[in-house]
Amino acid sequence: MDDANATVTTLAELLHSPHPLTATASSLFSSTPPPHRSTSRHLLTALPRSTVLLGTLTLAALSPYPPCSCLRFSDASATLCCDLLHFRPAALNREIRVTAWNFIPFERHGRDVAHGLLEIINWRFSDPSHGSNAVDSLPLAPNGGGGSSARMRSIHGVVESVGPLSVVPCTMAASTSDLNSGAKVNLPGFLVQLVCCECRLCCSKEVLIDRLSESRKEHSFTKMEIVYFCGSASSWHPAITKLIDHRVVVSGLKKKLVYMTKEKSQVMYVTVDESVLHVGSCSEKCMPSLKSGMKGKGECGAYTGVVKGAYMQGMVLELDRDVWLLLTDQLHASMHGLRVGSIVSEANLLFS
Repeated sequence: MDDANATVTTLAELLHSPHPLTATASSLFSSTPPPHRSTSRHLLTALPRSTVLLGTLTLAALSPYPPCSCLRFSDASATLCCDLLHFRPAALNREIRVTAWNFIPFERHGRDVAHGLLEIINWRFSDPSHGSNAVDSLPLAPNGGGGSSARMRSIHGVVESVGPLSVVPCTMAASTSDLNSGAKVNLPGFLVQLVCCECRLCCSKEVLIDRLSESRKEHSFTKMEIVYFCGSASSWHPAITKLIDHRVVVSGLKKKLVYMTKEKSQVMYVTVDESVLHVGSCSEKCMPSLKSGMKGKGECGAYTGVVKGAYMQGMVLELDRDVWLLLTDQLHASMHGLRVGSIVSEANLLFS
């Protein structure tokens, strides 16, 4: 798409608009209603000219907790929560050019529009060289990723599921014989389950980053592993959720026996300041289809559908007018992208 003659607007100008806007010629998006909880519906107003945004994609800050469950888009005038298609970790902290987008304003405490959601449909790097690498590699902690240690572990796997963000009262025990020893901290984090490769090369101590350029068929993804993204890495939650079904390599991990209680423990990988996430820029993941995988009562499965209604402060979603989705985690209900008209793809659902 040639947008050389497009008008560049700012986020501050969007925030002055009382109406939902769209800067795309697609009739699918221009007729999509915004996330109102009432029975009223308002169409997105299509701008009469080609309009682009220039800004930086970032992760939400950790403080105050709970952190926002959305990515952020900023320019010199303002910052907005955002969601986007075709996510690449290399776009984080880089200037991108947004060529097709929706803007959904929200009201706060009955006042004028104070904030909103930017839905990024099409985008590209402002500097094409930033997206030229075959693998996106980013440290999970600010100023991290530079250290190395023989005790550090790496895993190569497919992201299967991502748990909710939570704060765990944690005791940094000095020994396993006394779990009450050491400093007590409130540790924010989330669990990620990966199906990891157990082939000879991936089980060796060699660097695994090159595995991402190999065909998925050359590997054996059979072993379940858990990675605990904690501390500074917990800000990655909205980004990791976009990598479900993608192959990743996470390096610089510690393998630890984590005690939930004095009697119950779980071996898992834990992120540290040196941890780095590696994602292949040419993913083998396909876009989800609209076919459902709904099963019988009491079974687990997956479902993809269009949100037709949102109720009980966003805790209940009506999909395709024949499936009701109950969100048991309050954080999911606060995600701005769960609006009427959105396509939602959920895995590990319990059908009843």
